[in-house]
Amino acid sequence: MKRTDARDRVKEAVPTRLENAPSQTKHVRRTIVAFERVEDYVAEIETLWKEAAETFLLIGRNLNKAKEILPHGEYQRMVQSCLPFDKSRAYQLRMVATMVDSGRVAEDDLPRSSATAFLFASLDREMIARAKDDGILRADVRRQEVQEWKRRLAGPPPNAVSLARMRATLRARIQRYENELARAREQLAELGDDLPRSVIIDGHAEDAAAK
Repeated sequence: MKRTDARDRVKEAVPTRLENAPSQTKHVRRTIVAFERVEDYVAEIETLWKEAAETFLLIGRNLNKAKEILPHGEYQRMVQSCLPFDKSRAYQLRMVATMVDSGRVAEDDLPRSSATAFLFASLDREMIARAKDDGILRADVRRQEVQEWKRRLAGPPPNAVSLARMRATLRARIQRYENELARAREQLAELGDDLPRSVIIDGHAEDAAAK
């Protein structure tokens, strides 16, 4: 059987719950094929990577359906007590699924990492269209690329100018104090340690040794 034929058979079996799936189907999904060409390994890994994205999207859709169907409080209990991830992760998966099912992001453009895909969930349609035009919204985009793109769009914080001025003022003050300290040290060195036993301080004779 060709690799593609095996994968097609597996996809047909996806609706079957894993614990009830035939052992042969499980075996097909877990078999590591010994290829001889780089291209074959790349194709296989890309297929599995795409399936991973499809899986987290399906999880998000199931979570949304559960929240819609289950009686009040049951969804919360399920997320908090029964699932292998926390409520924060569940929320992210739900928002990604909603983003796709609402038509804001095409499934083919969805990043293969759910955490990366979630970075687009807070964007409106206009910003998502811009991300698409800028080449950021794509399946193979990396999380760091999206974060840097969002930072560029946001620009500097509103108080960036005032902060820069404050830093410059503080640096100038430090430099002034350092210059004054250097001059004071030079003057002290010029005076030396050969002060008389008695010196005049504020018009009164004081014993230098006592001081």
